Amino acid sequence: MKKPANNGIFLCMIPGITTFGILILLFIIYGYAPFGNKTLATMDAHIQYLDFFMYLKMF
Repeated sequence: MKKPANNGIFLCMIPGITTFGILILLFIIYGYAPFGNKTLATMDAHIQYLDFFMYLKMF
């Protein structure tokens, strides 16, 4: 009796692996790091968190 091929799992993983690879490639090209001063959240922190902390400091 022939064992069925289990290609369905690998076909479902291809889009996720491809997306992860593209993100890592863009991080390398633009010099971003997952943690530290040069992250994707740095600009967000300057815009939102600083205003939030100033609001809290007023009260």
